[in-house]
Amino acid sequence: MINPFVYIGLKTPEDIACEKWAIEKYKLYIKTREREVTEARFVLIWYRSKVLKMVARKATEPYPLSLQSVKHAGKVIRDLYDTDAVFKFRYEQFQIDVAKLPR
Repeated sequence: MINPFVYIGLKTPEDIACEKWAIEKYKLYIKTREREVTEARFVLIWYRSKVLKMVARKATEPYPLSLQSVKHAGKVIRDLYDTDAVFKFRYEQFQIDVAKLPR
């Protein structure tokens, strides 16, 4: 059944993250340790927790991670943002594109 509250063709934060990190969407939801997938997953968890104000259980629910992953995601994002130029560029582009989404 189609969700009546979702516009068909409208991008979600998951779509934007997959586009920026050049991964397939299904990889976000399976257990894998590929660098791009884990980076995108951490960014999405952090986004769901801080911007959408979800509790840790809800923020990590779609992904195969524990509740402590929200705190860990924040730490990883801060560290990568300071040290990895490619991650910094992708993360800034993700934030710009997500800000353009209609609320």
